[in-house]
Amino acid sequence: MTLPCKDSIKDYFKTVFSYCEGYIPLRSFLEKKGSSNGIPYNIWIENDKTAIAKAIAFANRANDYGYACYIIPGTVNKYGRASADSITQMQTLLVDIDTGDIKSKYDYLVKYLGQPSLSIKSGGITIKGEPKLHLYWKLSEAALAEDLQKLIRLRHLLALKIEGDIHFQSAHQPIRLAGSVYYKNDRVRPVLIREVNQWEYHLPDLIERVSNMPNINYSAKIPDSLNFNIMKQPFSKVLTTTVHEGGKDEWTRFEGLSRVIGYWVRRYHEGLMSEEETWEEIISYNTSCIIPPWPEERLKAETNRLLGKHISKYGEPKALTKPAHLLKSYSLRELLSDPRLLPHLILLHLGFLHRED
Repeated sequence: MTLPCKDSIKDYFKTVFSYCEGYIPLRSFLEKKGSSNGIPYNIWIENDKTAIAKAIAFANRANDYGYACYIIPGTVNKYGRASADSITQMQTLLVDIDTGDIKSKYDYLVKYLGQPSLSIKSGGITIKGEPKLHLYWKLSEAALAEDLQKLIRLRHLLALKIEGDIHFQSAHQPIRLAGSVYYKNDRVRPVLIREVNQWEYHLPDLIERVSNMPNINYSAKIPDSLNFNIMKQPFSKVLTTTVHEGGKDEWTRFEGLSRVIGYWVRRYHEGLMSEEETWEEIISYNTSCIIPPWPEERLKAETNRLLGKHISKYGEPKALTKPAHLLKSYSLRELLSDPRLLPHLILLHLGFLHRED
């Protein structure tokens, strides 16, 4: 008899839930033909030090009845809830590759996204005899609020680009628990981890990589709603547009801040402004256009991350090449927002100030 694998369940939880807080929904239902007609059952386990042991017990019970064992790879903040809008935290980007040339798709994803943190044989087999795969890229922190919304959009975009299972455009879509047993179509197979490692990824980096990854099928069309490329917007528009929490505007707070921070970080790196001026511009945008503003600690962390990324690629910042604060100065946002500060014709020619290289 095939039994659940405790070590696989442990590795799965470490990858998928180590940064999340709340309750983890697990689901089971009859999958093995001819087995007991017991009623499917679900549980919610708090993500604490007892969670792995409870998940192992759940998988064992499901296996005793020939049940499938599924889990939502995220947490909810209330026991008994599992709808899409109940999911509050997730820490992995995942894709289910269940059709086509599995190996070619896997290699394609590694090329453009990097090595998956977790690779699982789901138990299913394609018509060509290849094992279907569940791939996870672990984030460096849990995604919540608008970052979670962005992550779910990214899952959908990734599935479309690689021709994976698009059901994962829904936050509450369950997936087979690694270490459980597959019983579908009278085929009994373990849900095996084929690779697990310690790789972690920043969500903005994954967004950039998935956005830049060509569709594996070039004829596939991507909805405009999944376009993460805020770079197409004029910088002056980004700099003066109010963005609200909840991801309901043309771009999210995170996307707006990432572009504005990146803009001023590049000018600081080029020696065109001081560190103090750079931070002043970032604070000004966060205070004026982000509702509610990001906490200063998070703003500094994102600024340092983008600066570090720029330095790793282009080297240390250049020395300041202009005297600071010899004359009364205004931020670019102030100039664009209030035409009274400059004559109209001069304002029209400020385009060179906010070109992005």
